[in-house]
Amino acid sequence: MKGIRNWSIPSIRQYFRDSQNYRFAFFIGMVIFIYLAFFTSKLWLPDDSDTKKFTALGTVLALEDRNITIRRWEYSPTQKRMEIELDVINNAYDHINEYTFTAVTNAYDRLSVSTVVSENNFFVIALDNIPNDWKEISFRMSVAYPEEEAPEVPETLKMYTNAKDVATVDSLQPKTAMEYYKDQVHTTIAGYKEDIAEYEKNIAALNEKIEAAQQDNTNLEAKIPLQAPTNAEESRKIIDNNNLQISSWQADIKSLEQKIVDKGLLITDAENTLKNFENGD
Repeated sequence: MKGIRNWSIPSIRQYFRDSQNYRFAFFIGMVIFIYLAFFTSKLWLPDDSDTKKFTALGTVLALEDRNITIRRWEYSPTQKRMEIELDVINNAYDHINEYTFTAVTNAYDRLSVSTVVSENNFFVIALDNIPNDWKEISFRMSVAYPEEEAPEVPETLKMYTNAKDVATVDSLQPKTAMEYYKDQVHTTIAGYKEDIAEYEKNIAALNEKIEAAQQDNTNLEAKIPLQAPTNAEESRKIIDNNNLQISSWQADIKSLEQKIVDKGLLITDAENTLKNFENGD
């Protein structure tokens, strides 16, 4: 009959032989596909592992008995340019205040590095020709020792930023050292004011907690005369615990208020510094 295969012993053997070949070929194909997918995944899958390194602004770093602090690190995509602002405190007192700077991307592309400002251990460094597809940049700094004073194994300080966390600006225009100083002071004052606003917010939250605890105590005190001795004793314990917590919150408020006073003094000092800049002192 049509459609009915004539199954003979040789044809049955050939069927299984062909079926096994097909399954084997399919298995080999899957292994190759998985292998290629695994080893090429970085080419077609987003990879956040390359964007994790980041040196926070204000962090004090160490290099050859020197304290290095990044004050600013900004990136202008349109200019393909970055500026890094550094404060250096030379605790070695060796009168060596020259440094070598280099920078590379995550793809090991070397960037063009130039010193915009180098004055009184204040540095502004520019990185140029940054590729559009960069993910991470390693900025490196080392002491430029005279040849006769260079250590056998000189240290290199590495600082990092990444495309996710870097501060982005429209443009970066070169300025004088004094203009950079002024910008830094303005930024510092703004930071102090943000701290004060946060302290005031915390004080308001603590005052709300104190008011709630005091109201709770008032309600409990009104109920005590109507309660059984056991329940009344429990209410008194709650009131005592509330009073302890209120005292702790009040101490926290005093500490925050002192911090506000301290920040206010720092703002005054910074504003006086700006006035001195303007007067040319």
